[in-house]
Amino acid sequence: MQLFGGGEKILTNIDLQNTSAGTNLLVGSKDWAANVAIYGSVHLSDEKYLNGKVFALTGLGTDNTLQIQNLSAGTQIAWSVWAKSTGTAILHTELNGGDGRKDIKLDSNWTRVFSHGVPGKPGVLFFWNNTANSEIDLCLPKIELGSIATQWCPAPEDYAMKSDLDALKTEIEQLKQK
Repeated sequence: MQLFGGGEKILTNIDLQNTSAGTNLLVGSKDWAANVAIYGSVHLSDEKYLNGKVFALTGLGTDNTLQIQNLSAGTQIAWSVWAKSTGTAILHTELNGGDGRKDIKLDSNWTRVFSHGVPGKPGVLFFWNNTANSEIDLCLPKIELGSIATQWCPAPEDYAMKSDLDALKTEIEQLKQK
């Protein structure tokens, strides 16, 4: 694909598919509000990144996992999350059954990591720390259909509609008058 501006070619061979955001299927992803289970020494941190809450994976291995649950089995998905670690560490991610298995080397800089696969039953996505004496921080997860991960955005259900805000304002005004 080529892009022209003012009669001159300004871009050549760009992949526009990765420049927009696909629908995030994970409701409440900004604050990990839904479909999340934690095991072992995994906790919600006081830290925020890009205004999203951060989960810290401090333990080692499969006894200390962060899980995103209730995924539709048998449908190709891509997932991504912002991640960093103390020092150098390995983040392991995979779907139930091992599809989309990936070990990702992290350092102390936030980076967006991604993978894709087809969930089995039950539809669970795992994250765990594969490095002793380190902490891995995760923020702003996204799950979308297909095999290409795009930039983070909230799920459509997470947006407040004008009608919702108007109703809330009306309710507040009524409470003020009591």
